[in-house]
Amino acid sequence: MYRILVVEDNPVICRGIAASIDENRGQLEICGMAIDGCDAQEKVERLTPDIVVTDIRMPRRSGLELAEWLHETHPKIQIIMISSYDDFSYARRALQFGCID
Repeated sequence: MYRILVVEDNPVICRGIAASIDENRGQLEICGMAIDGCDAQEKVERLTPDIVVTDIRMPRRSGLELAEWLHETHPKIQIIMISSYDDFSYARRALQFGCID
């Protein structure tokens, strides 16, 4: 069972991502949701997810900043970055921090 933390500042999108993951309940479990990178850091420490699915741009702490922190402090956590931006520099930076998709 893989534990997933969903990080997205838009509550509707966050619930939608969680619901789509829940459809695959056999091997995946939503362990929590966070509204930004700061909220996510606290929840990572408390909930110990295996995977973090995060938006790339959020207030307070971005998904890129969260990915950098995860890469340095929790290198075993897999990161999946979500973005509606078509700027490849975001993707290149995300890959530097170990994002897998």
